[in-house]
Amino acid sequence: MSDPDAPKPIIRTADIATPLSGMITSAIQFSYEHRTRFGDDPAADSRAHLEFTTDTGSFSAHRRRDIEAAHESAAGIYILSAAYLLTGLARLLYSEMQLFAYQVVARSVVECAAKAWWLDDAEASMDERLARFYIDRLHNIEEMAGAERLPKAELATKREELVKRAARSGIDPKFDKNNKLIGFGGTVKIGSTRLAGRFFTALGYEDGDLWYRRFSAVVHATPYGLLDYYQMTDVPGSELKELRPSLSIEEVRLAAIVSTQAYLGAVEFDSRHFGWESERVVEYRQQLLEQMVSLTFEV
Repeated sequence: MSDPDAPKPIIRTADIATPLSGMITSAIQFSYEHRTRFGDDPAADSRAHLEFTTDTGSFSAHRRRDIEAAHESAAGIYILSAAYLLTGLARLLYSEMQLFAYQVVARSVVECAAKAWWLDDAEASMDERLARFYIDRLHNIEEMAGAERLPKAELATKREELVKRAARSGIDPKFDKNNKLIGFGGTVKIGSTRLAGRFFTALGYEDGDLWYRRFSAVVHATPYGLLDYYQMTDVPGSELKELRPSLSIEEVRLAAIVSTQAYLGAVEFDSRHFGWESERVVEYRQQLLEQMVSLTFEV
């Protein structure tokens, strides 16, 4: 027996969610087919090939190992996870959607994609890529300690090991005035919102940080973010008012667009770094954007 007090689905006569779900699934299929066109090795004229083969003397072996590890994190952790998250988002978009949940998944897609870009950006120098990789590792061990997945007593040791690992690649640690490790080389840790904004700027969008903040407002249960999904209405025969759920078509469309553009953007930058016909991804990403923007519905 169903719970009469459970939240009711937001039933839509105009069902834009289902076709958007199908487009998201198509984006995942495209990325898989694109990636399988190539082997694991970078193209001979790619930035990745140059980094894998550059001789930097005594640092070379360590630098190559960690450049490869940076790519493994970008593609094997972040892009892969973004694909699974995007699959989850596709299943949340349907004609009887609830107000919330899809924002949480969309935000995670963006964050995974942005982190992949940060590690895979073909415009970054080899030193910059290594510094970003070590910062990504630093963030991970600090989060593990906070989540009690790593004894806090071992955190200092792990930081020291990371500093030594960076030194073997010729990358110096960066400390703040309190002697706290905050980065490597000329790069410091970057917040998720700023990272998302920089990522979308690289993709040609100016409002990426605002999109991310909109999803985050729901994730962090911020009152203004939650109340955006309700309308204040009069209670018939009373002076009282009540909140009624209100999920707009454009909110659902925006989540689908932002998520797919982020995911395909990460795939694009990965392909550009390795010389895997990134222009093909650019073309598909633009086509999908146009399809989602122009999708119409009937009431």
